[in-house]
Amino acid sequence: MSFSDANAMAVAEQVDRLVTTEIGGKFRTVTTRPIIRELYDAARVQSGGAPLSYEIAKTLMRACLPGMHVLLTTGFTLDLWMQGEADGPPGIAVLARTLERAFDVKPLLLTEQAHRDLVAATVRAAGLREYKPEEAASHPRRFSMVDLSLDMDEARIAAAGLFDKFRIAAVIAVEKPGANDSGVYHNSAGRDISHLCGKIEPYLEQAARRGIPAISLLDLGNEVGAGAIAAVARNMPNGKLCACPCGGGNVATSVVTHVFPTFVSNWGAYAIAATLAFMRDQPALLHTPELAAEVLQACGRAGGISAKEGYSSGTVDRVPASIHVQISELLQYMILAARDELTDH
Repeated sequence: MSFSDANAMAVAEQVDRLVTTEIGGKFRTVTTRPIIRELYDAARVQSGGAPLSYEIAKTLMRACLPGMHVLLTTGFTLDLWMQGEADGPPGIAVLARTLERAFDVKPLLLTEQAHRDLVAATVRAAGLREYKPEEAASHPRRFSMVDLSLDMDEARIAAAGLFDKFRIAAVIAVEKPGANDSGVYHNSAGRDISHLCGKIEPYLEQAARRGIPAISLLDLGNEVGAGAIAAVARNMPNGKLCACPCGGGNVATSVVTHVFPTFVSNWGAYAIAATLAFMRDQPALLHTPELAAEVLQACGRAGGISAKEGYSSGTVDRVPASIHVQISELLQYMILAARDELTDH
């Protein structure tokens, strides 16, 4: 059965509240104000006022048609360790699985060569198999990889070619660094990491030019798509003044059609999967705790690390894997409980 918009928004309200709750660990100190919620509230006002997981789910339900491709991008190098972080790849894995299963679209994963193995291993843990784009198009449960260039001119050429070649339904970024006004990419500490970052902005420009929705899941403001909430993001650590010579702060200035700030960027993907499962009345779309554990373990085994610590263990943003699994379990319970309540006669 299908549920009313009012019911869907009520459920999404609770989903969003969970994934924007600051639970400690990440910022090392107890914050005096709910900074993640401030980013979320700003994004929600910019989006029109409805819960963001609902707005994004609704957008994807309109945009995704069988046989189309969804362009999913992640990859954030932690310069202290020269390794990709674990926030991002699990979110991409969740969305690749959910969208492929829900809409019969083809996940097209865009990341730097340095992150290719990490991202592919994490997505395989969600049950999908890697093939070349032409081969992935012929059968379900497959995904493809595309390299993201570190050079802006090369990225512009590649982006135009990719959008000409494939029917792209949407572009979704999870924890993907974006450039500030000066064209500089920063980490959360405000250091210049431009030489490590693939240039994603040309892909957003192509999407905007062609009327394709672009979505960014982020947790600070130095990620791509934060331009719409820049006024609030500048109040985040290193938002106004970075630690590099550009002096322009670490807030990314690119704009997307939907920006979704959550305590951990991966949690935004969990939330979208949960809300889609409710709106389509397809519990099989849920990111179950069992699957969450598999994906996090695979990400850790492939080298994904938590910021600062540098260990590959399934920890993400200083939060242990067990907590991330429990978040997925709470979301699953929310959706199934709401469904049971509304279908119980």
